[in-house]
Amino acid sequence: MLGSLYLNKKNGFPYLSFILILSCLLVSIPTYFNNELYYVFGGSTEPSYIWQYLSFNLEHGSYISETTGYGLTLLVHLFSNLSIILLFGVITENTLGGKRFIVLSLSALVVHIISRFLTHSFGGNGVSGIAYSYLSFFPYIVFLLFKKKRVKMIKSYSIYIISIIFFGICIFGIFFVGRFSGTYHLMAIITGGICTFFWRDYIIRRINYIFMDSDIDKKTPVSFKKVFFIIPLLIICILIFFFTGNLTAHNSQMKILNIAPKPGSITNINQNNRMITIMFSEPVGQILNQRFSSISDNNNYPRVQNETIIDDNEVVMKFSRDFLTDESIIIELNRIFDVNERPYKGRIILEYKGDQ
Repeated sequence: MLGSLYLNKKNGFPYLSFILILSCLLVSIPTYFNNELYYVFGGSTEPSYIWQYLSFNLEHGSYISETTGYGLTLLVHLFSNLSIILLFGVITENTLGGKRFIVLSLSALVVHIISRFLTHSFGGNGVSGIAYSYLSFFPYIVFLLFKKKRVKMIKSYSIYIISIIFFGICIFGIFFVGRFSGTYHLMAIITGGICTFFWRDYIIRRINYIFMDSDIDKKTPVSFKKVFFIIPLLIICILIFFFTGNLTAHNSQMKILNIAPKPGSITNINQNNRMITIMFSEPVGQILNQRFSSISDNNNYPRVQNETIIDDNEVVMKFSRDFLTDESIIIELNRIFDVNERPYKGRIILEYKGDQ
C-alpha cells in the first residue's frame, strides 16, 4: 500500500526530496575531510555568510578523522537523517505535492532557525530540524489508508515495519539525544502536525487521487521542482570559491605579533624561564590541538612536562625542567580560536634544536 506512494506514476519523481539529500551530501562529505569547511557552511558561531542560514541545516558535524570513533558517529548522524528524508520525506512529498512540500520544508526551516536563536545555539546540527516535520504526516496517512483499504493494510508487512521505524525515530530523536536537539526535533514534529491539521482535507483528496483514481488539483509542474536544483549548484559554487581561496570572512583576523624566544636554540627557552610566549593581536579563546615532541640521544633524561596557559592575547607554554644542549623539541599548535570562536587560519610550528 505505502509502496504506491513511491512507485505510482501519478506522483512523478520526488525531485525535492532528492535535492535535499544531494545538498546534505555536498555539504557534509567535503566537510568531513576539511575541517575549515565547517566554518564556511555553518560552524558554531554567528553567521559569517548569508548562505549559512540555510547551509548549517545541511551540515552534519566536521572532520571525520578528529578522534577515534568520531567519524562513525558523524556518518550515523548523516545517514540516519537522510534515511528519514528517503522514507518519510518521499511519502510526504508524493502525498502533499510539490508546492505544499516546499511550504512545509520552509516553515520547518524558519521554526528551526528561530529556535536556534532563542537557545543561542548556532551550529551544524544537520537536516533533522526539517526532516522531522515529515514524520507528522505518516500517522494521518496510515489512518486514511486503514479507512479505505483496511484488509490490505492489515496484511501488509511493510506498514508494521515502517511504523516501528517511525516510533523508534520519534522516541529516540526526542528523549535520547541532547536537550537542544530533542527540542528542535519536537518543534519540527509540531510544525508538521500543524500543517497536517490545516491540510487534512487536501490530503484526503490526494489519497483518493492516488488510490481511487479520483480528480485532484493540478499537479505541480516538474520544471518548478527542478528550479530548486539551484541549491546544490550554489553549494558547488561555494566549494569552488573556498578551494580557490576566495572565502576568508569565516577566519579570525588575529595575527601573531611576537614569539619569545624565537625558534632556534633550545637554550633560549631555559634563558626565558623555561617558557615560550606567543603574543597575538587579539584575545585567544582556545587551542584544541597541541602536539609536543621531544628528541634526545639520551633516553635517561627525565620526561618533560608542559602546560599551556591562555592569558588574553598571550599563549604561554611552561616546561617542567631545563632542556639540555643535546635535546630538541617540536611544538605544533592547531585549531586555534579567538574569543568569538572563529578559527585562526593555519597552524603554528615551533622548532628548537640542541646546540650539539
